[in-house]
Amino acid sequence: MNPCLLIPIYDHKDEIRGVLDGLAEFGLPCLVVDDGSDSETRAVLDAAEKDCPWVEVYHRDRNGGRGAALTTGYRFALDRGFSHAIQLDADGQHDASDVPQFIEAIREDPEALVLGTPVFDETVPKGRLYGRQLSRAMVWAATLSFDVSDPLCGFRGVPLAATVELLDETDLGDHMEFDPNLVIRLHWAGVPVRNVPTRVVYNEGGLSHFDMVADNVRMSGVYSRALLGMLVRSPGWLLGKIRPQTDPRPTDWMRMAERGTAGALRFGAWFHETFGRRPMQGMLWGIAIYFYLFHRAVGRGSRQYLDRIWASPSGRESLGRPPGRLMVLRHIHSFAVGIYDRLVVWGGALDSYHVDHDGSEKIFELAEQGRGALLLGAHLGSYEMLWFLSREYDLAVNVVVYYQNAERVNQFFDSISPDVHIRAISLDPHSVNAAFQIKACIDRGEFVVILADRVAPGPGVRAADASFLGKTARFPMGPFLLAGTLGCPVLMAMCVRTGTARYQTVLRPLRDAGRIRRDERENRAQELMGQYISILETYCEQYPLEWFNFFEFWGAEP
Repeated sequence: MNPCLLIPIYDHKDEIRGVLDGLAEFGLPCLVVDDGSDSETRAVLDAAEKDCPWVEVYHRDRNGGRGAALTTGYRFALDRGFSHAIQLDADGQHDASDVPQFIEAIREDPEALVLGTPVFDETVPKGRLYGRQLSRAMVWAATLSFDVSDPLCGFRGVPLAATVELLDETDLGDHMEFDPNLVIRLHWAGVPVRNVPTRVVYNEGGLSHFDMVADNVRMSGVYSRALLGMLVRSPGWLLGKIRPQTDPRPTDWMRMAERGTAGALRFGAWFHETFGRRPMQGMLWGIAIYFYLFHRAVGRGSRQYLDRIWASPSGRESLGRPPGRLMVLRHIHSFAVGIYDRLVVWGGALDSYHVDHDGSEKIFELAEQGRGALLLGAHLGSYEMLWFLSREYDLAVNVVVYYQNAERVNQFFDSISPDVHIRAISLDPHSVNAAFQIKACIDRGEFVVILADRVAPGPGVRAADASFLGKTARFPMGPFLLAGTLGCPVLMAMCVRTGTARYQTVLRPLRDAGRIRRDERENRAQELMGQYISILETYCEQYPLEWFNFFEFWGAEP
């Protein structure tokens, strides 16, 4: 272990000598990174370097921001052969006498990120205090844990090798967003966290470089992306609805997810019940803006769909205005709200939501008779809200998913609640095994959900062209052919969001029980698909921002 002290500075000419004097007794080399300070501060730093042989100053050519200065400092320290940097601010807020605590924590766990947990006195501004509490909550959600006591404190012990490796792979930002971003990303990478209490004071008249508008926007962006990262990578509860195209560190994500997916959901429910929806609104808009700006294919798919909606009279009435950039952003935001609602509901806060029923009496009637059914769903609204039916009305629901980890998903369901009656069935389009599982479920009087508005990836998948919202699109044939083979009742099942924390289940009978002769199955499947598409069109036009196939659906390859 070979630690050093590290201080980023920008124009704190009046405070820096006092900070250095308080550190002299510890006998550690100190690297000071001057982030383009004014001439007076540079003169103070040059004098300090001459007077204190243990101090080395690195002058950046221009001011780049706190994150830029720290990035320079970490690389500079690692190049000098140091293993850890004990980092302090230059404004005198941190208690230098706590440095031995950080040294001891590093000695006990050299791989850990050691974070200062501020112990404030009466000088702390209330706005800053409340902001820190919200930041803590966001980091807890993003890391699926309560490991981090405070993500913003600038007094910390940083493991340099792991940090510089992360900086080589990821842009953490150049300003105040750097500190919480570094904490989140190191935690994701499996770096353990230690928390050390330390006294922090706000000096009267002290110089602060925190921009209340710009830096809060930057940190909101960090938390939005981090929360989104947690949501899309957590296995099971989204059932593959969103998956990232690339993941440079899959083992780290899997390790994170294994540690606490179910715990994160419970945290989401607790956050919702404790603080309500309001604190999350900015985060959800941040997620929407991020996707709109950086995932252009999502925006193109949304605009293509909204243009099709606008082409119909009822769709124009629902939208109210021609679709443009703001409408696309609202569409993506609607999806982000749906993600949040799933987080809360899966976490157990069902009482926070109201679900209306439209046609549910049919499924209740089948359940009372001990008869199962095939439920054809869509990416309209949130089919996961069928869990509400499963739990509240003691229904057994199975969801067919297009990936091969159904066993893990089922273990996840068990970890959430022992009385949840929902299971996942892995579907391989080239195998009949799933068909046998589906038939066994229905024979037991259970319900099986298949989403029928998206063609599964891979060669040889059966698909057919059909008119949807006035233009030809491709739909999978498998669910409709399966309906004829099973001979069970078939219903269309959706759950659309009709307002804030309010959903409506929609169940429409498509056909009664009865086997179909082999030579008729193709034609009957086409007829069933036509019924399905007609209902889907009606609800897309009625709830246009609730259909979530964010790709170029018309004319797309299967």
